[in-house]
Amino acid sequence: MSELTTATTTSSVAPGRAFPSPAALGADSGVTIVPNARGGNTYGINDVHGSFIPTFTTSKDLIDMRVALAKAGVNVLNFKETDPASVKNPGDGFVSYIAGNQASYIVVLGQSNKLGVTVTVNGFVRLGDIVDSGWD
Repeated sequence: MSELTTATTTSSVAPGRAFPSPAALGADSGVTIVPNARGGNTYGINDVHGSFIPTFTTSKDLIDMRVALAKAGVNVLNFKETDPASVKNPGDGFVSYIAGNQASYIVVLGQSNKLGVTVTVNGFVRLGDIVDSGWD
Protein backbone atom coordinates (compact mmCIF):
# COMPACT_ATOMS: atom_id res chain seq x y z
CA MET A 1 0.00 0.00 0.00
CA SER A 2 1.35 3.44 -0.81
CA GLU A 3 2.35 5.91 1.86
CA LEU A 4 -0.41 8.25 0.65
CA THR A 5 -3.00 5.55 1.27
CA THR A 6 -1.60 4.71 4.70
CA ALA A 7 -1.44 8.38 5.69
CA THR A 8 -5.02 8.96 4.53
CA THR A 9 -6.22 5.99 6.54
CA THR A 10 -4.41 6.78 9.77
CA SER A 11 -5.36 10.45 9.73
CA SER A 12 -9.05 9.67 10.18
CA VAL A 13 -8.74 7.40 13.23
CA ALA A 14 -10.90 8.57 16.11
CA PRO A 15 -9.05 9.30 19.36
CA GLY A 16 -8.95 6.32 21.68
CA ARG A 17 -9.80 3.79 18.95
CA ALA A 18 -7.51 0.86 18.24
CA PHE A 19 -6.01 0.82 14.76
CA PRO A 20 -4.15 -2.01 13.03
CA SER A 21 -0.51 -1.38 12.22
CA PRO A 22 0.20 -0.12 8.66
CA ALA A 23 1.70 -3.53 7.89
CA ALA A 24 -1.69 -5.12 8.67
CA LEU A 25 -3.23 -2.95 5.94
CA GLY A 26 -0.67 -3.93 3.31
CA ALA A 27 -1.33 -4.90 -0.28
CA ASP A 28 -2.54 -8.32 0.79
CA SER A 29 -5.26 -6.84 3.03
CA GLY A 30 -7.67 -6.93 0.10
CA VAL A 31 -8.68 -3.29 0.51
CA THR A 32 -7.53 -0.37 -1.64
CA ILE A 33 -8.11 3.22 -0.52
CA VAL A 34 -8.47 6.27 -2.77
CA PRO A 35 -9.85 9.77 -2.11
CA ASN A 36 -13.39 10.42 -3.38
CA ALA A 37 -15.51 13.40 -4.42
CA ARG A 38 -17.41 13.36 -1.11
CA GLY A 39 -14.30 14.51 0.75
CA GLY A 40 -13.60 11.07 2.18
CA ASN A 41 -12.17 7.78 0.97
CA THR A 42 -13.45 5.03 -1.27
CA TYR A 43 -12.53 1.62 0.08
CA GLY A 44 -12.22 -0.88 -2.76
CA ILE A 45 -12.96 -4.42 -1.60
CA ASN A 46 -10.88 -6.85 -3.67
CA ASP A 47 -11.08 -10.07 -1.65
CA VAL A 48 -14.21 -12.13 -1.33
CA HIS A 49 -14.01 -13.00 2.38
CA GLY A 50 -12.90 -11.23 5.49
CA SER A 51 -12.15 -7.68 4.34
CA PHE A 52 -11.83 -5.12 7.13
CA ILE A 53 -12.18 -1.33 7.05
CA PRO A 54 -10.66 0.09 10.26
CA THR A 55 -12.35 3.50 10.20
CA PHE A 56 -15.36 4.76 8.25
CA THR A 57 -17.37 8.00 8.11
CA THR A 58 -20.89 7.51 6.77
CA SER A 59 -22.02 9.94 4.03
CA LYS A 60 -18.38 10.82 3.40
CA ASP A 61 -16.65 7.50 2.73
CA LEU A 62 -17.74 4.88 0.18
CA ILE A 63 -17.36 1.12 -0.13
CA ASP A 64 -16.84 -0.30 -3.63
CA MET A 65 -17.29 -4.09 -3.68
CA ARG A 66 -17.48 -4.54 -7.48
CA VAL A 67 -14.12 -6.37 -7.81
CA ALA A 68 -14.92 -8.81 -4.99
CA LEU A 69 -18.46 -9.33 -6.27
CA ALA A 70 -17.13 -10.20 -9.73
CA LYS A 71 -14.80 -12.77 -8.12
CA ALA A 72 -17.85 -14.23 -6.35
CA GLY A 73 -19.71 -14.48 -9.67
CA VAL A 74 -22.14 -11.67 -8.86
CA ASN A 75 -22.91 -8.68 -11.09
CA VAL A 76 -25.86 -7.13 -9.25
CA LEU A 77 -26.54 -5.99 -5.67
CA ASN A 78 -29.95 -6.40 -4.08
CA PHE A 79 -29.87 -5.30 -0.45
CA LYS A 80 -32.62 -6.52 1.85
CA GLU A 81 -33.60 -3.85 4.36
CA THR A 82 -35.39 -5.72 7.07
CA ASP A 83 -34.84 -9.46 7.17
CA PRO A 84 -31.56 -11.34 6.71
CA ALA A 85 -33.63 -14.49 6.11
CA SER A 86 -34.73 -12.95 2.79
CA VAL A 87 -31.13 -13.12 1.51
CA LYS A 88 -31.51 -16.13 -0.80
CA ASN A 89 -30.20 -15.36 -4.30
CA PRO A 90 -26.80 -14.42 -5.74
CA GLY A 91 -26.31 -10.70 -5.21
CA ASP A 92 -28.72 -10.50 -2.27
CA GLY A 93 -27.11 -8.77 0.67
CA PHE A 94 -27.64 -7.43 4.12
CA VAL A 95 -25.97 -4.71 6.20
CA SER A 96 -26.09 -5.02 9.97
CA TYR A 97 -24.85 -2.52 12.55
CA ILE A 98 -23.97 -3.65 16.07
CA ALA A 99 -23.97 -0.52 18.25
CA GLY A 100 -22.07 -2.15 21.13
CA ASN A 101 -19.19 -2.98 18.77
CA GLN A 102 -19.59 0.21 16.72
CA ALA A 103 -19.21 -2.04 13.69
CA SER A 104 -21.14 -2.75 10.50
CA TYR A 105 -21.20 -6.14 8.82
CA ILE A 106 -21.90 -6.51 5.10
CA VAL A 107 -22.76 -9.92 3.64
CA VAL A 108 -23.59 -10.61 -0.03
CA LEU A 109 -24.39 -14.06 -1.44
CA GLY A 110 -22.25 -15.30 -4.30
CA GLN A 111 -22.92 -17.60 -7.24
CA SER A 112 -24.74 -20.85 -6.36
CA ASN A 113 -26.04 -19.13 -3.19
CA LYS A 114 -22.72 -19.54 -1.39
CA LEU A 115 -21.32 -16.87 0.87
CA GLY A 116 -19.99 -14.30 -1.57
CA VAL A 117 -18.53 -11.19 -0.03
CA THR A 118 -18.10 -10.35 3.66
CA VAL A 119 -16.86 -7.01 4.96
CA THR A 120 -16.47 -5.79 8.54
CA VAL A 121 -16.42 -2.01 8.99
CA ASN A 122 -15.41 -0.06 12.09
CA GLY A 123 -18.27 2.46 11.97
CA PHE A 124 -21.85 2.89 10.77
CA VAL A 125 -22.54 2.11 7.08
CA ARG A 126 -25.72 3.16 5.27
CA LEU A 127 -26.77 1.48 2.04
CA GLY A 128 -26.07 4.78 0.24
CA ASP A 129 -22.41 4.43 1.24
CA ILE A 130 -22.07 1.32 -0.94
CA VAL A 131 -21.28 1.88 -4.63
CA ASP A 132 -24.02 0.54 -6.95
CA SER A 133 -26.34 -0.31 -4.03
CA GLY A 134 -29.20 1.57 -5.66
CA TRP A 135 -29.64 3.65 -2.50
CA ASP A 136 -28.83 7.31 -1.81
